[in-house]
Amino acid sequence: MCRTPTLVLSLAVFALAALAGCQNPRYRALETYPASGLGFQPSDLERNASLKKGQDYALHTLREAKHQGLYYLQVAPGKTLPGRYHHGQDLTLVGAAGNAVVEVEDRRYKVTSGNAVFIPRTHAYSVTARQGPKNFAAYIICAPPYDPDAVELTGD
Repeated sequence: MCRTPTLVLSLAVFALAALAGCQNPRYRALETYPASGLGFQPSDLERNASLKKGQDYALHTLREAKHQGLYYLQVAPGKTLPGRYHHGQDLTLVGAAGNAVVEVEDRRYKVTSGNAVFIPRTHAYSVTARQGPKNFAAYIICAPPYDPDAVELTGD
């Protein structure tokens, strides 16, 4: 007559074991990228991801996921990120600090804090920081994530 409690207990253990191993994709993603630590402020980044002495420009990785990456670009005043294009990534550049001219296929765009430029894959671009006391800084979103092997310099 003890079969019913044993059966109920067995089913409960089986159900808990099944649930423990079957998280849905949303919960697995939250474990990989917890909601804390996903926001970035330019003032924090300038302290932790600044240009080294003598460096004209630098690209810092902030976050990468399967389908996109977030990066922080800095260009020293009066310096240029040389012309290039990406075979496999679309880019969106969003100004965070300073001023620059972003040239995309011979069209010039003035970029300041909050301005954005979309750069489709295979479109050549360069970034020239204006003279001034601050580095030009921008967030760059690449989809898919940045791949240095997919970048070609244009020689301009």
